[in-house]
Amino acid sequence: MLDDISFDLLFGPVCKVSSILETIMNLLEEKSQDVAHFEPMIGALYCEVKPHLNLYKAQKSTIPQMRDVFKQTCEQNENFKTFVSSDTTRSCLGGYEVLDVLTNILEFASEYDKHLENIYKHTPDTHIDHPNLRALVESVL
Repeated sequence: MLDDISFDLLFGPVCKVSSILETIMNLLEEKSQDVAHFEPMIGALYCEVKPHLNLYKAQKSTIPQMRDVFKQTCEQNENFKTFVSSDTTRSCLGGYEVLDVLTNILEFASEYDKHLENIYKHTPDTHIDHPNLRALVESVL
């Protein structure tokens, strides 16, 4: 239905974000297995995945291009247009449009740094996780 370039432009960023989320969730699961030694420190957990976080944030820059490719593909490919606008597809997406789902995922994914910065600002200097949060915020903001 789509050529490789269009598919990659439309769904590639979402796949990358999903992969990063999976890495983060796996880390959280792994850390929580040993409850006796688990210290639920946000900075410590995210420091372990910080190489992925800038890629995560960068995906937001693909949204304008994604919107353009989506529009062009709908104009040029009737099968794709029918698929993305069908009631079945919308129903599978909880009533949302395909493009809205794709862009909302990327917009949400790119805002984690604001939340981490807010946590850092409200973490006392004496808190055990403060150095981790500082290093994380300095590296990704």
